[in-house]
Amino acid sequence: EKTSPYDFYQYWRNVADADVLKCLRMLTFLPLEQIDEMDKWEGSQLNQAKEILAYELTSLVHGEEEAKKAQEAANVATAPTVQLDKITLKVKAGKAKATLTWKKSSKADGYIIYRATKKNGKYKQIKVIKRWKKATFTDKKVKSKKTYYYKICPYKGTVNGPVSAAKKAIVK
Repeated sequence: EKTSPYDFYQYWRNVADADVLKCLRMLTFLPLEQIDEMDKWEGSQLNQAKEILAYELTSLVHGEEEAKKAQEAANVATAPTVQLDKITLKVKAGKAKATLTWKKSSKADGYIIYRATKKNGKYKQIKVIKRWKKATFTDKKVKSKKTYYYKICPYKGTVNGPVSAAKKAIVK
């Protein structure tokens, strides 16, 4: 199984401080002058260099669109939690799809949807929904006769709300 763009991004985002510039030089096509400038960076600026490394490599391997999604998701996922309403999720399975519905939160800017194949398994982020007019999402990247579990998390700005309870869907 391939590493998801998000997990790939996170791997490179968490590279050791001592290795970030070496990786930028060896693995990206950034101008060496730009990387040499980063040699002067310290502390939180090194985190910025790691974000650049993660984005550049994810873009090379998974494409620019997936790199942007991974970067956005990482920014949302690392934010502290604030008071946002807990979302009650409903899931309806159909033929080769699962449709999720929920009551829209007036406080949320958007929602993050997660999916797993086991209730207590590893949930992968499958969608970040921004300023959605409808509180629905149809997952068409499922296989017939398989069981999936979904969770949803509202967010506001860079702050996450509470994650919903897991809901089961057996795809027809």
